[in-house]
Amino acid sequence: MRLGHRDIVHLAMPADIPYEERADGFRVAMASRGLRGRVLFPEFSARGARIAVEKLISGEDLPTALFCGNDVLAMGALEALSAHGLEVPGDVSVVGHDNTAAAAHSGLTSVDQHAGEQGRIAAGVVMRMIESQDFPSVTEKHRLDPRMEIRRSTAAPR
Repeated sequence: MRLGHRDIVHLAMPADIPYEERADGFRVAMASRGLRGRVLFPEFSARGARIAVEKLISGEDLPTALFCGNDVLAMGALEALSAHGLEVPGDVSVVGHDNTAAAAHSGLTSVDQHAGEQGRIAAGVVMRMIESQDFPSVTEKHRLDPRMEIRRSTAAPR
C-alpha cells in the first residue's frame, strides 16, 4: 500500500484459523483505506496459485499487486505472471509470507514472521512444562512483530 497500490489481491491460505484471521485483517486494512482488496483461497500449492493468477489474467481484472499467504503461493504466482509475459514488479508486484531461502534467492519480497524465534519460544514453553509437570489450561501469548524483507518483486504501480 505504501508504494501506491490501490487494487491488491490476497492469495490466502486455506480458510482456517489463523489464516482466516489474516484474510479478515487484510480485508479490514484495505477497506479502512478505501482500497480494493480481494481475497482468493487457491489450492495450497504453487499449482493452485498459478491457476488462481491465470484466472485473474484471463478475466482482464489483474490487480497491481498480489499478497500471497506464503512463499510457495508467491512462487506459483510468479510462474503464472512470467508465463503470460507480465513483468514483476513492472506489471504486478508480488509479496510472499515466511521469508524462506527460496524467497531470498529469487528476489521475492516477503514477510518474515521470525519462524526460528517462534520455535525457540515454543521449545522453552514445552521444557518449562515438562520440568515443572504443570500443564496449564491457559495459553501463553507471545508477540513477535513481523518484518517485511523488501526485494526485487515490488515497486510502485505504473
